[in-house]
Amino acid sequence: MNKGRRGRKIPVPCRVMAVAVPVLLFFCILFILALSMRKKDSTGGREYGMFEWTEESVDNPEKTDRLIRALSITRWYQEIPEELDMDKTVSFMEYMNRRKVKVYALTGSVEWGFEEDGASLSRQIQKVADYNDSVDEAYRFRGIMTDIEPYVSSRFREDPVYYMDLYVKGMRAAYEYAVSRNIRVIQCIPRHYDEQGLTAYLEQLIAYACDEVAVMDYGLSNEVEMIETEAGLCEKYEKELHCILEFQEVGIHGLTEQETYRQQGIKAADATWDKVEAAYPNIRIVRDYHWTLPLYDMIPDTDT
Repeated sequence: MNKGRRGRKIPVPCRVMAVAVPVLLFFCILFILALSMRKKDSTGGREYGMFEWTEESVDNPEKTDRLIRALSITRWYQEIPEELDMDKTVSFMEYMNRRKVKVYALTGSVEWGFEEDGASLSRQIQKVADYNDSVDEAYRFRGIMTDIEPYVSSRFREDPVYYMDLYVKGMRAAYEYAVSRNIRVIQCIPRHYDEQGLTAYLEQLIAYACDEVAVMDYGLSNEVEMIETEAGLCEKYEKELHCILEFQEVGIHGLTEQETYRQQGIKAADATWDKVEAAYPNIRIVRDYHWTLPLYDMIPDTDT
């Protein structure tokens, strides 16, 4: 009977190494991942947005670097003109893309809030979508940040229910068009619609007229409580929530010391954002600065 050749016995050290090497490799990978997560955590793993109301940043994108570096900016809301200059816009987008900053078109007008068909906002969405379709992905807008404030007009104040209904219908119509053109919409809103008895319309706006909600949360020491309704609706409909804090000087547009962080500074604003995140752990919070001009004054120019 041929018993065959007996297999060569593998030495114990080799067997140990055969097991140990993959295990060691596994833990090395875990260590590298932990380091990458720690690096992310060193900046909080958070998103910071910046509003820009002038064309200066598009004309001179290098200027933005000071704010991007100092404030860890990851989103930029850039006001767009009636006609987009393709060369300048692409150059600006290229610069921001290299710095890993996502650019959104900032646009809107009070009067747009009184259009039941959302025509004006839809035209802006079309402009942005047409631009995006004509350039490579790296140079595209990531979406639109609206600035439509019908509540500041006298006719809205005279009949808020009627005009809020009109406004929401227009925003829903525009959003339907945005979805068809693959444009993400962030609705920028005040924090007091619920205080006016307009919560049902606010819910429609958040549920059916946007992808993200940006609340002008201007009220020092009371920010968490004042956006409780909006935060609850964002959680319900799985929307990101932007908490916008103000940094303009007291007196501008009637701002009081209880509405702007100009005197308290950046650290105080970050502490407030920390509280908002802690209060609403089930939704993603984006920390938004309003806006570039006062922040340039507050952030020292280290290059000079």
